[in-house]
Amino acid sequence: MWVSVPFISFIVFWGGFYGYARRRPQVWLAGREAFFYAIVLWGVVVCVLTEALSAIHALSFFPLLIGWLLVLGCAGYWFYPFWQAPSIGFLRRVFYDWSLTEKIFFLVLVAIAGIKGFSALMSAANTCDAMTYHLARVEHWVQNATVAHYPTQVSRQLYSPPWAEYAILHLRILSVADYLSNSVQWFACLGSWAGVSALAFLLGADRRGQLLSALLAATLPMGLVQSTSTQTDYVATLWFVLFVYFLWSTYQRGRWGQALAASASLGLALLTKGYSYVFAPAWIMIYAMAALRRRDKQRLKLLVLMVAGALLFVVPYALRNTSTFGKPNWTHIPLTNAKISLSSVLGNVVCNSALHLGTPWGNVNNFIKEGLNGTAKFAGFDLNRPDGGDSFAFQALSTGEDDTGNLTYVLLLVVLLPAMFFVPKLRSNTHYWLYTGAVAATGIVFCMVIHFNPFNSRFHLPIFVLSTALMGTVFSELLRRWVLPVGVLVVVLAWPWLLACNEHPLIGARSILRTSRIQQYFSERPDFILPYAVAVRLVQAQDCHEVGLIQGEDDWEYPWWMFFHQVYGNRFRLEHVAVNNLTAPLSYPQGAFFPCALIASRDTRTVIPLGRDVYVRVWGTDLPEGPLSVFIPIPHNLNH
Repeated sequence: MWVSVPFISFIVFWGGFYGYARRRPQVWLAGREAFFYAIVLWGVVVCVLTEALSAIHALSFFPLLIGWLLVLGCAGYWFYPFWQAPSIGFLRRVFYDWSLTEKIFFLVLVAIAGIKGFSALMSAANTCDAMTYHLARVEHWVQNATVAHYPTQVSRQLYSPPWAEYAILHLRILSVADYLSNSVQWFACLGSWAGVSALAFLLGADRRGQLLSALLAATLPMGLVQSTSTQTDYVATLWFVLFVYFLWSTYQRGRWGQALAASASLGLALLTKGYSYVFAPAWIMIYAMAALRRRDKQRLKLLVLMVAGALLFVVPYALRNTSTFGKPNWTHIPLTNAKISLSSVLGNVVCNSALHLGTPWGNVNNFIKEGLNGTAKFAGFDLNRPDGGDSFAFQALSTGEDDTGNLTYVLLLVVLLPAMFFVPKLRSNTHYWLYTGAVAATGIVFCMVIHFNPFNSRFHLPIFVLSTALMGTVFSELLRRWVLPVGVLVVVLAWPWLLACNEHPLIGARSILRTSRIQQYFSERPDFILPYAVAVRLVQAQDCHEVGLIQGEDDWEYPWWMFFHQVYGNRFRLEHVAVNNLTAPLSYPQGAFFPCALIASRDTRTVIPLGRDVYVRVWGTDLPEGPLSVFIPIPHNLNH
């Protein structure tokens, strides 16, 4: 019930902004722009409430609920004079002149949103990142009532940009469960579709082109699999799409409102995913060059405001990282290229592009691999280690969250770019080429800075989503009589990722409709269920409510929280002990910790001295990653 308060607040934001903006001639665009303002304001509120309550260690149910009720009350008071909700009559007037193609596109978008929304609600998080740090860090924050850093062997729980998990945290606290964890990415995908359609409008697309752009974004394979997960790539995509939209709007209109929204969107993008620092410069530079060419001081002032305001969002998070790791953006995983040269960048471009070329046919894949090797040999770069990063391995077609490619969209781009060059009415449109240059520059800068990784296709999501605005605009103009077949084709080709994605399939033997939630958590490692359950029952048999974890950087932590919540509710404490990284000197936010049992992964010891106690192994089993053991303390009268 109470988890509905943030959603009601968002609706009030939207209605208020819409009532203010509906006087504009493009009513349909006004509704979308109001939607964008509401999303950005909601994102800012999540950030402010989290940091404010965290500072006083009050990040718990009642303080958070009171905070959201105050936000709702203030929003209602502020927006009441011009709050306007669309009526049925208004919707009929909006849709009455739509063509059959436009209505079909809209209904397909609604259907895709419904299918993925149902999947997001019914499925449990089960990827490695969710189990190791996305959801585990949320549970630590709930336990500690603060997002302050704590000792942990999984340092990603601390240094990774946190906004997406902030949103999950609010839903987790107010719903007292994790059923809405996937909904953050799902809502981000809906916002990105709307953002793409608005960008298509700015490019000059008619209504059909805008809807085609949204449909292309909605059927993007990586987008479909990301929309039902607790990954953070679609959330970052949403903020970046809104940043581009408001940046463009700021340049066109020169208003402070758009500049503030662009600043907040960029700040939230930086607070969600580190690669936003790589994606933003190309767009900022294009804006700056255009303003300098016109000698427009007002627009340059707005740009300074946007960038400076965006950096403010990351200050609390950066200060925590600096205090713990010595750098605001520290990471134990090398992400940037060891060197930057023409050959390394070219190799990186080829390798990153190849992530989207996998097909279901082995012979075709072999042909593509031979072509890539020939290209590398001719150009004189190392395909296996183009940048000093990970080795390259060509991947076949995938339906997984980590490595899905976007082959159909690469083929569409191969058709699009020559068409823009050879068709006179497309070639003469400077907006098309400026937008194309910005998207291309974003990808090139990414390849210059970020070293190759087999899972980089996830990080390409913002680039592909932004490119769909141009695709929909150009194809709707170029193929006016064939727009519907194009839309039908991309929907048909998207069915494996829509209905049968690897992590949350709706059909097949592993369907989420046939699989229990506990089995879904362990779908990638089903052999973990029984050992985890037995270990928790052994701890429960000791009536132990303070449990220490000894584990590695990549071991699954979240299932321990899930199992202990089942047996203890919230009456337990789980902390990392025997930490041996840079977080070891940190204090536990809840104070001193003396565990009455230890759960250890990959530890072959039979006796573990810890602080003033000595723990002895009472149970263990072997897992593929190493032994899993339970330890209990030896009574003090036996220690001597």
